[in-house]
Amino acid sequence: MSQDNRLMPLSPTAAAGLDRPLRDLTQSPAIAASGGTYLGLEPTHLRDYLNVVWKRKWLLLSLLVVVTTLVAIQMYRMPSIYEAETMIQIEPKTRIGIKTKDIVINQGTDPGYWNTQLQLLESPRLARQVIMRLDLLNNPAFIGEERAGLLPGLSRLFSRRQTPAAAPEAEGGLTVARDDAPATAQEQLSPERLARLESYENAILAGLTVKPRERTNLVDLSYQHTNPELAQKIADTFAAVFIENDRQRENTGSETTKDKLAEQLITLQTKRSELENRRIQYMKDHNIPLKDMKGLNVVAERLGITSTEALAAESEVKRLQAAYDEARIASDDFAIPEVQRDPQVQSIRDKLRGMEERRAALLVQYTPRYPEVIKIDEQVKQLERDLTKIRADIKNNMASSLNAAKRKAAQFKDSYAGERVAATRQSQDEISLNSIEQELEATRQNYNVVYQRTQEMEVAGGDRAPDNITIQTPARLPREPIGPPRVRNIVIAFLLALGAGVGLAFLLDYLDDTLKSVDDVDRHIHLPTLALIPSPRAERRL
Repeated sequence: MSQDNRLMPLSPTAAAGLDRPLRDLTQSPAIAASGGTYLGLEPTHLRDYLNVVWKRKWLLLSLLVVVTTLVAIQMYRMPSIYEAETMIQIEPKTRIGIKTKDIVINQGTDPGYWNTQLQLLESPRLARQVIMRLDLLNNPAFIGEERAGLLPGLSRLFSRRQTPAAAPEAEGGLTVARDDAPATAQEQLSPERLARLESYENAILAGLTVKPRERTNLVDLSYQHTNPELAQKIADTFAAVFIENDRQRENTGSETTKDKLAEQLITLQTKRSELENRRIQYMKDHNIPLKDMKGLNVVAERLGITSTEALAAESEVKRLQAAYDEARIASDDFAIPEVQRDPQVQSIRDKLRGMEERRAALLVQYTPRYPEVIKIDEQVKQLERDLTKIRADIKNNMASSLNAAKRKAAQFKDSYAGERVAATRQSQDEISLNSIEQELEATRQNYNVVYQRTQEMEVAGGDRAPDNITIQTPARLPREPIGPPRVRNIVIAFLLALGAGVGLAFLLDYLDDTLKSVDDVDRHIHLPTLALIPSPRAERRL
C-alpha cells in the first residue's frame, strides 16, 4: 500500500511550488528539449511529444493529405518538358590577306572570337530571327499546351509512357521552318510588332542553354519545351540561323569591299580618261609633239640649227673684220691677201711684168720716144690705172662683205633669240605636261593595283566560302521528358507539410490553456482531485 502523505505538512520546496501565481497554474506547459521538465518539476519524455502530435493527429493528417494532394495534382497538371540538343562546331576563323609579289599578309586568329560567338548565340536578334523563321507568333504550341484535365493528369502517375507529340496541323499547328523566310530586319518591323516580339524573345531565350565543351570547339545548343517536335525544330533552327548570320556577315564584308573597289575602279578609270584627254589637248594647244614620234621636235632642231648658223655668222664677221682692218691699215695694197689672191690683179701684174720686159728690150735699141716704147708706156699706165681701180674695188668689196656678214650675223642672232624663247616656252609647257603625265601614271598604277586586288578577292571568294561554323549533330526528337520533377516535388511537399503540421500541433498545444482531464490537473497544478463533475448531455450534444 502506498503511504498517504496528503495530511502531512509540506516541505519548504513543495510549499514554494504551491505558492505560485494563478497565471502560472493556468499556463499551458512548455515542452522543453529532451531531458527538460514541465515547470521545472518533472522531466519531459518522448511520449509527451508523441501525445502532443497524437492529440492533433487529424489536423496533421488533413494538412498532409491536402498539401500533398494539391501539389501532386499541380505537378501532374503541368505538361512534360522535353529537351532537344544540337551540337555545332565553331572553328577559329583565319583571315587570308592580300598577296603582293613575294609578301603575304596573313592575320592571326582573334582571341575574342570564341566569346563573341557564344554571346551572339544568346542574342535577342538571333532569337527574333528564329521566331520569324518558324512563325512562332502564330503558333499556339509555342506559348504552351492547354492544361489537361484532372484525370489525364492523374493518369501520368500510373503510366510512364511518353505523351505523343502533337502532329503538325495545316493551320495553327507547328510551322515547318521555311528556308525562304527573310531574315528579321529591325528597320522593317513596327514598334508595336517589336514590343510584341520582346515577350517571345524572352520566352525562347529562357528555354535556350548554350554550353561549350571544355578543351574543344564544340558547343551544345539545348532547348526545352513542352512540345518535343517544337523543341527539336527550335534547336536546329537556332544553329542554322546562326550559321547563316555568320556567313552573311562574312559575305557582307566582302561585298562591301567589292563595292568600294568597284567604285574606286570607276573613279580611277574616269580620272585616267580625263587626264589622257587633257594631256593630248594640252599638247595640241602648245604645239608639243608626241614624245614617241621621232624627228618631230622641230623647235629643238631649229634652235640647234639657228645656234650653229649664228655662231658661224659671228665667226665670219670676225674674220672679215680682221681682213678689212688689215687691208685698211696696209701700206702696200699688194700685201693684202685678198689683193694677192685676186685673179685680175695677178693677170694685170703679169701683163705689166711682160710689158716692162719688152720696153726694157726696146730701150736697148731705141730711145724712150720711140713709138713702140711710147705705146708700151701708154699700155702700162692703163694697166696701172686698172690695177689701182681693182685694188680699190677689192677694198670696197671687203667692206661690203663685212657689212653683209654683220647683217647676216644680226639676223641669225635674232633668229636664235626667237628660237630660244620658243624653246624656253616649250620647256615650260613640257614641265606642265610632265606633271600631267606623272598624275596620269600614278592614276594608272592605282587603277592596276585596285584591279588586281579586285581579281584576287573574286578568286579568294570563289575558292573559300566561310565554313568555320558547322552543325556536327542535329537535334534528335526527344523521347523521354526531363521535367518537371514531379516525384521530387511531391516528396518535398509531403515533408514540408509534415513539418508544418507538427509545428502547428505544438503551437496549438502551447496556446491551449484548458484542463481537460484529471491527469492534466495532476500534471499542471499538482493538487489532489476531490471530485469530477460530469458535463450535461445537452451540452455535449451542443
